[in-house]
Amino acid sequence: MDRHAAVQLFTWEAVGETLIRMAERVCGGDPGKAVVLGGASMGAAGALWAGCSHRVEATIGGLVLCIPPTCYEARQARAESLRQKAREQNVDEYYKNKKPRAIFANSDPDMSRTAVPDGGVRRDSFDLVMMGSAMSDFPSRELLRQKLESVPVLICGWQNDQTHPVNSIDQLKELIPHASVELASELHEVDDWPRIIAEFVMHL
Repeated sequence: MDRHAAVQLFTWEAVGETLIRMAERVCGGDPGKAVVLGGASMGAAGALWAGCSHRVEATIGGLVLCIPPTCYEARQARAESLRQKAREQNVDEYYKNKKPRAIFANSDPDMSRTAVPDGGVRRDSFDLVMMGSAMSDFPSRELLRQKLESVPVLICGWQNDQTHPVNSIDQLKELIPHASVELASELHEVDDWPRIIAEFVMHL
């Protein structure tokens, strides 16, 4: 596989394709079954692509989007920085130089580290993940409006994170007005997300 084809495997749209295949396997072609798709960061972006897919054979019963990443104009502005990381850094250097984000202004800095998990990126695919991310964005605004008009959506986000900004949540809320939003300002509020997500799913 050439490099260009390999990078394509790590785009957000490709993540969405993986979610679609999972959904179709779960539903087994039964139109009476529905699945709830979701993820965090690029997983949230992948869920948006899956929800907007024209070919999905499963019924999408809902979407759970946690810490959505930068999108649209902000995404375009960040793309070159991601390409530079892919060219100049490896995974060890990237996470060695990455400072824990002070995501929650009123939290103990040591506690805030728990909100920034290890990258989980394989050493041999770090540059591909960065390049795939640089090529990625949310589905078009019009596509989101059309395809998610009747899909229940829950968005969970937090403040003070430039990589997963509140602005992305605001734009999603504008495009999907019926979406429910949970915005955390302290870590104990993030601890409540599992309950909130469970209740969202149970009420679908």
